[in-house]
Amino acid sequence: DLISILPIDLFYWGNVWGHCLLRLNRLLRLLHSYDDLNKWELESVHPYYYLLAKLLAIVIILNHWFACIYFALAYYQGFGYTDMMPEPYIFNETIWMQYTTGFFWATNAITRVGGSSHRNPTTPIEIGYMLFV
Repeated sequence: DLISILPIDLFYWGNVWGHCLLRLNRLLRLLHSYDDLNKWELESVHPYYYLLAKLLAIVIILNHWFACIYFALAYYQGFGYTDMMPEPYIFNETIWMQYTTGFFWATNAITRVGGSSHRNPTTPIEIGYMLFV
């Protein structure tokens, strides 16, 4: 528990990706919270509402991670490099616009709610990522 609350990322002034990697120690909290959430489910009066909320939270977290990986690939390969990558003008947009673009892409890739995407993978990295998603 002590390692997961250490603000290791405050001492790093490099690029954004190094900063993100140093924040991974916060994922250790999930190990402890898993037992608490299971206990809460067992003691709940309405366990089905809890399961629905849990499913929704898992989908949102997965969409967040997929959106982050999508933009990591965009920074690695280049914006607009292939049809799958975001348009080049997104590079100069705000972080919020980049995040919402990535989150929309991730939601669309998983559910196809926003219609079929015209962004098809072409490079081996993109194909492997889309097979994972």
